[in-house]
Amino acid sequence: EVAALLSQASGLRAFVADATVVAKKQNRPGALVELPRRFMQCASDGRLRRGVAPYCPAKVVLRKAAAPSVTVATDAAQPRRGNVRAGNFRLLMSLAQDFVLAILMYLWAFKSHLLVDAVVTRLPQLEICTYVGVACMPQVLILIMRSRKNESLKYVADRSRSVTLRHLLYAARWPLARGIEAILYFLSVNFLALALPVTFQIQAPHHLRFLDPDGDGVFTADEIEELVGKVSINLLLTVWASFFGIFMLRARSPPEDLTTEYNGLERYWMQVKKRSGWYVISDILLTAAISVFIVLKWLMLFGFTPNTILTFGSVGGLAFGLAAQSLVGNFMSGLLILITQPFIVGDWIETDSAKGYVKVIRWNQTEIETLDGPVVVIPNNSLVGMQTLNRTKGTSRSMEFEFPVLFPPGGFDDVANLLEGLEGEVAELDLSSEGEGGLEGQGLSEHPCAYFLGVDTSGDEPVSKVKLEVMLDNTGLGEVDDMRSVVNITAVRYFQSRGCTVPGLELDDE
Repeated sequence: EVAALLSQASGLRAFVADATVVAKKQNRPGALVELPRRFMQCASDGRLRRGVAPYCPAKVVLRKAAAPSVTVATDAAQPRRGNVRAGNFRLLMSLAQDFVLAILMYLWAFKSHLLVDAVVTRLPQLEICTYVGVACMPQVLILIMRSRKNESLKYVADRSRSVTLRHLLYAARWPLARGIEAILYFLSVNFLALALPVTFQIQAPHHLRFLDPDGDGVFTADEIEELVGKVSINLLLTVWASFFGIFMLRARSPPEDLTTEYNGLERYWMQVKKRSGWYVISDILLTAAISVFIVLKWLMLFGFTPNTILTFGSVGGLAFGLAAQSLVGNFMSGLLILITQPFIVGDWIETDSAKGYVKVIRWNQTEIETLDGPVVVIPNNSLVGMQTLNRTKGTSRSMEFEFPVLFPPGGFDDVANLLEGLEGEVAELDLSSEGEGGLEGQGLSEHPCAYFLGVDTSGDEPVSKVKLEVMLDNTGLGEVDDMRSVVNITAVRYFQSRGCTVPGLELDDE
């Protein structure tokens, strides 16, 4: 029993060492929390990742000796509770720090004017210094925020079981942080504008006189304050619109760990990953709408009117369409393929220039992986204009064979049994693409059918014709040349075994 327990302990050390290495490579120290549960499960099954034999005796010992089993489980459970408590403590500390940071922002944004009024009332000579000091406070808050890196959102996202919530939180981390920084910069600049004395004046350069509200070429403190407030608020709204657009662009892309469809968003993401026609089109339209929205906001910030933007956009679009007809044609053909879906990724297709599996469908071209190995790239415009056979669609695929047969003397009297025997021979073949599925596990969707077509007298001597129809299960079926070869060889050998002759072939009987 002592030797068995020592073997179990060495196995535990090896198991913990392996799991620690994996956790460090994946940058997931929290994964060590699962060690005790996995170890006890593997120990109860008598197996661990390293070496099955050393743990089989311990399996018996653990069942016989209850005390050591309880001791091992109790000791192993301590790191699990410790890691969970440490993770929860870090989350609470992060939330507390963000809460304190939010209170500081609130006090500075909404209560700092009380401090300024109190200082200016008692010490008027410190008015400028007070405004400058209050305006510098946001820079400290921004430095603290950048050092924090939105740890609270990260902790909440990592502990969320919802793929949707986790993806949205990760998508919002960067835009939200930059948006808060933009607000702090906005308030800081406006406080600096308030720091100017009432009697302050500055002569405007000739090329900046259009900014002067009254047009006299002299900027006063009130005019500078008004100008800074007007420009900064427009800039803030544009920046926030841009960050919101960036969040939408980040959120619309499917999560990498998406495997289920529990809600509408996950269903949309899954269909986009599968490159489903209308979902991909809607994804393109959404991306284009967000991008155009951001561009329009920035153009309007610089004084462009919507009518001017639409006019130049229409002219530019027309010029681009005329200059890049081939590119536009391929793009429209790609949209047509995604909408109508004559084939999808993974289908086996045959075109005038290539045949194989569809590997990628892009906006301007489609890649087909042939059986020989090379990938054929076909422009979508050419692919739409040519005839394409999709072998993947449909539940079955038909193969037809015709055999010239010379019956032995008196052999035609038994032609019905000969045809029935041919059907049975072919039905026993394994014609599935993966060796399973179909009728009786042989890749057939229906039982083979053989027919006697009659006698062909067009040649030098009359020859009887036998037709064979084989219906294959089309699930996962690609090229069938090898299956045709198998059926041909099987049929010829069967005819020879029945004493018949196939003209033009010289096959020795086995």
